[in-house]
Amino acid sequence: MMQNPFELFDLSVSLILDKKELRRRFIEIQQGAHPDFGREDDISEKANEAFSVLKDDEKRIQSILSLNASINPNDNKLRPDFLMEMMDLSDSIDEVKGLDSSQQLSVRNALEGQREDLINRLFELDRDWKEIPDILTNFGNPLWYRLLVWYQESRYLHRLEKNLNGVEEI
Repeated sequence: MMQNPFELFDLSVSLILDKKELRRRFIEIQQGAHPDFGREDDISEKANEAFSVLKDDEKRIQSILSLNASINPNDNKLRPDFLMEMMDLSDSIDEVKGLDSSQQLSVRNALEGQREDLINRLFELDRDWKEIPDILTNFGNPLWYRLLVWYQESRYLHRLEKNLNGVEEI
């Protein structure tokens, strides 16, 4: 498993990151990763991998969840009402597949609304995260459970978005 990507970039573990600051740090690492500077041969590769994790909300949250050994990200914690709503959206996607974009608009808008809700909830989670000084050692805190639910909902929604865009998953 990859080392903690936050450590590589000398960042505190946070649910929301300043993407410009992340990019600045990435460029600094890459500039210093040149063999003439005596850095590890694979530091550039590690930086690329860590950057791809940290810049993506879902991957970043998955990485944070991996810090809590008591959490299995595949242990389904999705609420039945969420699942019903997503199944309805999935049926709507199946109905509009192959139609032109104007005929898919209502389904796209519904997915975008779900995504906006998730982003807003991530900001709420981040605010709560910052208020708990021992969150990285207090693995029993209910915020970890809320973060796991957010992650699973995001993954589910991501699959629906890919499905609407015609990307078939294996």
